[in-house]
Amino acid sequence: VDIRKTEYGVEVGDLIPEIPETREELDTLKEYVLSKEMYLNTIVSSDAKYTTMVAYIEGDADEGVAAQKVLEKIKEVAGDHPYYFGGDPAILVYMDIYMAEDLALLVPVMLVVMVVILGVSFRRVLGVILPLSFVVLCVIWTFGLQALFGMYLNILTPAVVVMLIAMGADYAVHIYNHYLRRGDIEASTAEITLPVVMSAITTIAGLLTFATTKIAILQFFGLELALGLASVCLLSVILLPVCIFVFRAKPAPVPAGPTEEEQWLPRMLVKTGEWVQGHVRFVIVAAGVTLVVTSVGFSRDTTNVDFVETLPEDSPPRQGLYIFRDHFAGIYPVLMYLRG
Repeated sequence: VDIRKTEYGVEVGDLIPEIPETREELDTLKEYVLSKEMYLNTIVSSDAKYTTMVAYIEGDADEGVAAQKVLEKIKEVAGDHPYYFGGDPAILVYMDIYMAEDLALLVPVMLVVMVVILGVSFRRVLGVILPLSFVVLCVIWTFGLQALFGMYLNILTPAVVVMLIAMGADYAVHIYNHYLRRGDIEASTAEITLPVVMSAITTIAGLLTFATTKIAILQFFGLELALGLASVCLLSVILLPVCIFVFRAKPAPVPAGPTEEEQWLPRMLVKTGEWVQGHVRFVIVAAGVTLVVTSVGFSRDTTNVDFVETLPEDSPPRQGLYIFRDHFAGIYPVLMYLRG
């Protein structure tokens, strides 16, 4: 839309009624556009190197799906010509892409790490399979319940999966390890169930406080983790003893005496405790100094809720942000609706 002053008043028309066909017509249009404040750094940059195209998505349409189709069409039309884009819908598309890539990388890596740790700790096949099996069931239960409760996958979903794998195996490890030491499945389960359940309850209660926040993504984060940990705790307390009995897991043999290999960590911890007890004043002063230093840093904390800044430096939305920020008015409009 173009608004021009004429001898008869104000004329509203198209900025480009016809596509310029000659160099002279193109230069005239360029000079006219750059002379208008309403166009400068809005649809054309001041150096005339960039121009913008704005696409509005209807309110009832899925922004992510619509943006994906628009970006695919632009890529098809532009070919090898450079182009940049911004806006929340485009950011959502790349958030989904990076989230899927993170899940494809983080989950296998986390599982491999857990296998190594459990294998070194228990040195038993069941010591690896049982905790990981419950973690996998926990993840399936969590995302199944999440869909049933109307919660959607979001940018924090990869973090939820990794934390469920890391924290979910903890309950099964405690129960299995206590059985290995106790040797009696009924007695060991009766002794360890209450501490495990109380630990789960305190953690779940803390996570449920996220439900009080007004930010939906944080609400989902707390609820997803709470559901997952409740699921894995329930599975560990009820199903794990059954699996131990069915698979006839053998308890750990009682050693005749402490071995060098088994006692290196306790010895190191004992020596650390002895050193701390012998240098009480130094430890207190060091803790106080650390508290002062971190308090100064705490007072300087700042907030940043711009999702674009969390994307990789070379990601298309972030590159587009730099172009829009340096040559235009940015990518975040302020909309005002006035009733006359």
